[in-house]
Order: sequence, then structure tokens, then C-alpha cells
Amino acid sequence: MRTEGSLSTRLLLTTGAMVGLTIVLSVAATAWNAARRTEADVMTLATEKAAGIARSAENQITEAVSAGATLTASLSGLAVKRDTQRADVIEMIKAVPSAFPNVFGAWMCDLADRPAGELFKGTDGANDAGLFAPYWTKSASGELSFTTFTVDQKAGWYAAPLAAQKSLISEPYQSEQKDLITSITVPMRLDGKIVGLAGVDIKLDKLASSLSAMRPFEGGRVMLLSNAGNWLVPPDADALMKPYAGIGEADVKAALADGKMRTVSGFDDGSVRIVYPFSAPGMNTTWAAVVEVPRAVFVDPIYASVFETLVSGLLVLAAALA
Repeated sequence: MRTEGSLSTRLLLTTGAMVGLTIVLSVAATAWNAARRTEADVMTLATEKAAGIARSAENQITEAVSAGATLTASLSGLAVKRDTQRADVIEMIKAVPSAFPNVFGAWMCDLADRPAGELFKGTDGANDAGLFAPYWTKSASGELSFTTFTVDQKAGWYAAPLAAQKSLISEPYQSEQKDLITSITVPMRLDGKIVGLAGVDIKLDKLASSLSAMRPFEGGRVMLLSNAGNWLVPPDADALMKPYAGIGEADVKAALADGKMRTVSGFDDGSVRIVYPFSAPGMNTTWAAVVEVPRAVFVDPIYASVFETLVSGLLVLAAALA
């Protein structure tokens, strides 16, 4: 009897150990498979979200680029006539902000060494330096205001398009009113030569507000970087217009340089950032949408799978021991 009891005990312990080991191995395999599957699914979904966000930003910028190209083409057409009054040019520019909802201002200017203003008759729209520089802006209520502006040859909106010989979107800047603005500058050509610049300004506040309000994955964030790597929609308000710094800095620079998506990890909270570069037609520069995915999005499905496997295994163990 004692021998039979000892044998039964050993058999029970052996069976329990084998089932227990099976449970441990099953849980480990489940965790590994769940981690791989979850990461793949989350990354696919995050990439799709980043692409959608980039398209949204592209649409707003494309509208402004189209407005700038249309304005410049119209001005070149008027310049060919050689008898157009400056006052008529000013009135034509005035129509642009009203026609395009996202356009904050529309303008044209002479080149410092090749005055386009000489192509139009009259003295209207001259700035303090005598250059033709008419500028229409639109208030939040839609009211239009006219002024002239100083032509700064060192400014990005002026120098970069001339150097590149093509339309460019400038590095965003903050106005005196703290509005976030970028300019689309298009070279104005006559007989194949650049004789002036024209373009539109767009406020990025609306775009920034819509992106910062997004909360993908129930707790994630959406951010935006300029071509220079400066925050347009920052992780916190103090970082606005400051360079991306810290974890993933090299990846961000690489993404903006080659236009390829990067994944940045290693943050203290366990989150992952998808850096998704994009460029709208005629933009001729690259910005990047940044989608932050919380740690819970990756680990919660793993925990759920492991818990389910563990409970099933414990039930099997209990049945085996019984």
C-alpha cells in the first residue's frame, strides 16, 4: 500500500510538472507570437494613419501652391502686354485671398536688380525703397487690407526660389501677432527669364489645431515637423518652432533628407513614433507627420493573449491532477 501510494504521488507530481512545463512553454510561445503579430498590426495601422494625416496636410498646402502658381501665371500674362496699370495688378492680387479659404495673404515683388514694376505703368504699390511690392492680407473675419512690404534679399522666401529657379514653400515663421505662417513663392517669368516673384502666405494655425486635436490609438498624439526639423505641431507648447532634439534626432534628419519613413523607439514611457515624410506637388520641400503610439497599444493585446492561454492551461492542469 505504501509503495502504491508513493507511486501515485510520483505519478501525480510528474504529470503536474509536465503539464506545468507545457503551460509555461505555451504561454511563452503565445507571448512571442502575440508580440510579433501585435507589433506588425499596430505598425501597419500607424503607417496608414500617418499617411492619411500627411494627405490632409498636403491638400491644404496644394491649394495654396495652386493659388500661387495661378497668380504668377496671370501676372506674367499681364506683363506681356506692357501697358497694364499697377492699380489693375493690385486689384487682381486682391481677389486671391478671397478665392482661397486657406490663403492669408497674396503678393508680388520686384527683384532688387531687375524691377518687375517697370513692366507695369504707374507708381501705385511702391514700398519705401521704390520697389513694386503690393500685399493683400485677410483677417479672421475675411476683411482685406492692403499694404506694401520690404523686400529682404536674404530672406528664405526670396533667396531660395531664385537659387532653385522654381517655386518653393518657405520655412514657417511666426508673425508679430504670433501667427504661424509659411509662404509659397513662385518665380515670375517673362521670355524665359525671372523678372519678379509672386506668391501667397498661408496660416498654419488651422492645420496645427486640427492635428494637435487628434488622438489616434486612444491616447496617441499627432505632430508636425518642417523641412528644417522644427516643430510646427510640437509635443508641448514650449517646443513650437524649435528643432527636434533628443531620442530619434538622427532618424528625423534622415527621414527629411531621403523622404523615407522612420520608426523611433526608446522613450521612457515606452511609446513609439512614426516619422512620415511628405511633399505636396509644387511644394519642392519635405515636411514630416509624426504619429506617437502609446506603449499600451503594443502590450495590452499581448497581456490579453497570455492571460487567456494561462487560464486555459491552469484548467487543463486542474483536470489532469483531478
